[in-house]
Order: sequence, then C-alpha cells, then structure tokens
Amino acid sequence: MSSLTFYQLGQLLYETLNKPNTNFFDLVTVFNNLKRNDIISLINSFLIEITTNDKMIAENNVYLYQQPGIYLLMRFTHCKASSSALLASEVDAIVMNLSEKEVKVPLYHCNIQHNRLYEKPSPLKRENDLLLASHQAYCLPAFSSILDFYDASQNAPLIIVHSNKKAKTTWAFDRDSLNPIRRISTDVRASRIRLTLELFQAMQVRRIKSLLEKLILSNYDANVRWEAIKYYYKINNKHTLPLLKKIAFEDCDPEIRRAAQKTLESIMGSQHDGNTQS
Repeated sequence: MSSLTFYQLGQLLYETLNKPNTNFFDLVTVFNNLKRNDIISLINSFLIEITTNDKMIAENNVYLYQQPGIYLLMRFTHCKASSSALLASEVDAIVMNLSEKEVKVPLYHCNIQHNRLYEKPSPLKRENDLLLASHQAYCLPAFSSILDFYDASQNAPLIIVHSNKKAKTTWAFDRDSLNPIRRISTDVRASRIRLTLELFQAMQVRRIKSLLEKLILSNYDANVRWEAIKYYYKINNKHTLPLLKKIAFEDCDPEIRRAAQKTLESIMGSQHDGNTQS
C-alpha cells in the first residue's frame, strides 16, 4: 500500500517545477498520476498532521508544504468564507477533489488583467458550475475565474497547490450583484504596515518622517502608501508638496499617480482661490 505523505508530494511538485522548460500548470501531470492508494495515504497523512498540531484545526486552509513557487494545502469546500465578498485569486492553482463523489462548484468568470489591476473590472459573469470529478485535477489561472467553494454541492476535501502571487492586490466582488466593490491588498506585510500606521496615528507619534518618506516612495500597495502620505501631511504638511509632485509625475503605479495628480490639482486650486480673494 502507498505511504505517500504531503511532504513527499510537495517535494515531487517542487522538483518537477524546477526542471528545465517547465511551467506551473505542467504540475497537473503529477496529480493525474496519483492512484487511489496515494489519495488514501495523503488523507491519513493529513489526519496525523491535524492531530499533532492544534493550530491547524482552526484554519480553513491547512498548508502542508511550502517552497518558493509551490504552496500545497488542503481544505474543505464548506469551510466558511472569511469574507462575504467573492475574491479574484491572485495565484495560479491546481485543485483536486479527494472525495469519491463528483462536486459541483459555482463558477464565475473574471475580466481582470493582472498588469492593469488599477482599472475597475467588469462585473463577474456566472458560468455553468464546474464539475470536480473524483480524483481529477483542474487548472485555475490567476485572475481568470472565481470558484465559490462555500456553495459547493457537498462538503468535500480538496487538495490545492498554488503558485507565488502574481500581484500584491486583487479585486473583491459583491456576491449578489457580482459588481466590483474595491481593490484590496493581499500582501500580509502591507496589512501589518497599515495597522502600524494606524497605531502610530492613534498614539500621535511624530518622529517618523524619514520612515514615512521611504514608505511613500516604496513599491508597496498603493493604499498603504496613500495612508502614509495622509499621515505625513498631518505631521509635516509643509513638505508634503514635493513628495506629491514626485509621485504625480514619476511613480510607476498609475493608481497612486492619478491620486497624487488630483490632490495637487485640488491644492493648487485652493491656493489660486485664496490668492484671488486676497
């Protein structure tokens, strides 16, 4: 009987990905070569993992192997979503249904270009349900579609391998209207920085001007950088204008560049009105 573990599967995926002329979706052949005994062995391996690691039990996605470019996890379809919105995935993924029964999963088509995430996308388009056959692997390119696992036809264990993130942000869509709601950051570090900025503001910390300048001119998520600009303005408003001009004319992120341009127009307009009145 097979004794395949998630670590061994992860190693096999990692070695396969690092072969010459191999792309991420070539890994589907590894999944398609798994036998029923391999699947049973993986489930046994998962049970051993969760009984020896209390932290894993409370998580929706249980990561069992991680290497650069390879993130192997297991989850169940009916695990409650962390958000009521539908999120476009920023990673390439391969998913396999480990149960013995076919699972129907609601499928939505996205019209998102990962190199133009600053542009508001079209509403999602509802497609026919994706039928996840037992022990079959399916490829899911980043930003192309959304699978609503929470509303799947039945609860089933899934094994998923995904790539590195293709971008640091993605779009959230309303579950009912399917309209885009907002662009959100998927960068954990960016979220932590934003939380730290909010903490500094609440504590009225002012001796962080140089740190804020570095953050403002960095390549972090635009929302985080804009929070830093607003905070910088509060504690050093006289020197904010040069930074805004630099961003408005030189920044690589079109979203924050446009925001800086609009802010400059507003500031210049206010100054012009003030001079006219005087």
